[in-house]
Amino acid sequence: MPPRGRRIASALALAVVASAAPAASAQDTSALEQLPATHASTPRGSSSLAPLPSVVPTPKTVDGDISDWTGSGTGFGGTVVHDRGELVYTDHIFDSWGSDEGADARRKEQFRETERAVPQARRLESLGQNAPDELKSARIWSPENYGDAGFQPAADLLELRLASDGQSLHVLARTTTMAAPTDTAVLLLADTVPGGSRDAGFNSGITTGAEVAVLLAHGAARAHDLAGGTETAVEAKVNPSGFVNAIEAAVPLSLLGAGEGLKLSAATGLFDPATSELKTLSVGPNPANVAFRTDEPVRTWFDQRQAIALHSRSIDDFSVDVDIAKLSSGHSERYSPGPGYHDRVFTSSEAISSEGSRDGIHQHYGLYLPEAVRMDSLLPLTFWMHWRGGNTHGAGNVVPRVFADLGEANGSIVVAPRGRGTSTWYLGEGHADFNEVWDDATRLWPVDRDRVYVSGHSMGGWASYLLSILYPDRFAAAFSVAAPVTQGAWTGLDFPGCDSYASGGSSPCYVQSNDGDARTQHTRKLLDNVRNVPLAIFHGAADELVPVSGVTRQVEKLVQLGYRHRYYVFPNYEHYTHPALDQWAEGA
Repeated sequence: MPPRGRRIASALALAVVASAAPAASAQDTSALEQLPATHASTPRGSSSLAPLPSVVPTPKTVDGDISDWTGSGTGFGGTVVHDRGELVYTDHIFDSWGSDEGADARRKEQFRETERAVPQARRLESLGQNAPDELKSARIWSPENYGDAGFQPAADLLELRLASDGQSLHVLARTTTMAAPTDTAVLLLADTVPGGSRDAGFNSGITTGAEVAVLLAHGAARAHDLAGGTETAVEAKVNPSGFVNAIEAAVPLSLLGAGEGLKLSAATGLFDPATSELKTLSVGPNPANVAFRTDEPVRTWFDQRQAIALHSRSIDDFSVDVDIAKLSSGHSERYSPGPGYHDRVFTSSEAISSEGSRDGIHQHYGLYLPEAVRMDSLLPLTFWMHWRGGNTHGAGNVVPRVFADLGEANGSIVVAPRGRGTSTWYLGEGHADFNEVWDDATRLWPVDRDRVYVSGHSMGGWASYLLSILYPDRFAAAFSVAAPVTQGAWTGLDFPGCDSYASGGSSPCYVQSNDGDARTQHTRKLLDNVRNVPLAIFHGAADELVPVSGVTRQVEKLVQLGYRHRYYVFPNYEHYTHPALDQWAEGA
């Protein structure tokens, strides 16, 4: 087994042994929190709603122009708020992975009682999701996404809005990507009478207790009375232009059987113009993204409950109560995020955005708010930068103590940028993403600008060097873990002609990565800039990807400069040992 396989396998074995430790019973598992690897999941962020004065809603016209939708969403994935008579659901983005093929559902069922008794055991799953392929051969551990139908960008729901003039239910659905009007379809399920089970139709492949199903798509919008079998065309318009990516419709309340209200479920999928129904996906039923999921646990793509529900062929558990009177009267609320981990969704610059996959103007980052958060007091802020191959919520899923040790224990807000990809090294668009996240986070929260920190593992640790060197006025300190000192790695050697010995893009001096130039991007040359930014450095002596010799030479320069630092060398640690054991308190 290669080193990474041994490392993850060892961590999994340690977690299993610790889960059975007699010091922590099913009633009290707090002792496990002090052991390596056995840490509880990152807590999902709390929130509260407070009533605001009603605002007369703007009349809605079904024309694809969304400017008459004037309510504001929360800007946080998996949330619902009323504003200006609009019910606005903001979805987690990049989560349109469709149905689980069955392995995740079986594993969750098998581990259900264990995780209930020992919550820390859930970390077995997050470690298993990042295990090498040889540990996944039996399909025990899933990839980081729970849906197995493949990522479907055109069905990636951004938001779903509802409004009413007392005669119709107005609907606006937007996706993060839509290249053509025939790309996307929206399925609505309206339930006014409890009970029942029917085929939802439209090639959805799901059953429902709803009485009416509505499909909204280009040239094929219609409502289907599931009990009576009749279909009625409804007014709809699709607008894929720019980054609008909208499907707008008006469904008469009489078709929905709605008086004062109804229970509504919704999902998005791909549209098949040939059949005027949902396009068949490779796995499970055919919706790819389900709305009104307000309690998904913190996972890399926030799609666990969605995937398992689709595998069971029902989305009725995800619904919202629609109060027609509230919509008509302009009901409004103030949404306030509370302690815990949130999926922050924001609008990026069009200058670095393009239509397709995850490259649009709608981006996200992880946001952890400590119990100490208050809008009337300044709090420290810590940036956690993800490793190469990671994503914005990777830390939330895999290393929960990042937010406990760097965040909660120090009363600090923690943000985890995406960096516009898994391996941008926070350069180019990835660097622009960091600056946009900086602007958004410091605008939203009362941040103590004298206590802003940057940390990360591997590529994220390189960002800790890079950003503190480029912006020493922004950061009070930096904490680099298993971090290369250049894009790629440096062995600590450098001599004339070294690069002429290169093989596979790497030489005895510099290791190249992701089309970078390790010699040119060497941060050692700019360490003078961190005179007032103390550095904490964690590194494993057995790191197989980032030679400890190069990191030691980096520290040598800090010694020569007389700059404040602490260098921790872990004799038996490899590159991924720190995230496997998930202990950051000393560095924090």
